[in-house]
Amino acid sequence: MSKTVDQFVDAIIDSGTYQPLDRIYVTNKVLGFVGDAQAVDAKSDDLLDVLDALLETAVQNGKIEDSQTDKDILEAQLTDLMTQRQPTLMPNFGTSTTTVQKKPLTTSTI
Repeated sequence: MSKTVDQFVDAIIDSGTYQPLDRIYVTNKVLGFVGDAQAVDAKSDDLLDVLDALLETAVQNGKIEDSQTDKDILEAQLTDLMTQRQPTLMPNFGTSTTTVQKKPLTTSTI
């Protein structure tokens, strides 16, 4: 396993989207996107540098072409792993301290 993949998986778990028990699952998802050969080392521990290194890893492993479009698509797929899933978000909508006033729909005559 590479340090770059580990750093990204740590960031995903730290985001709260997945639990520490999901580490193997998340690691396999990331490796499925970028390939399981040796990963490119990130320039720093900054998440954007780690993400760039994963994109380069995917190019080197033949998972994507070296095009901006392919990199953008893969970046979206990888960052989606950090996005809270709907079942996690939905309970939070009812606990908001602000309330939304429902207004009746009105129709206007022309």
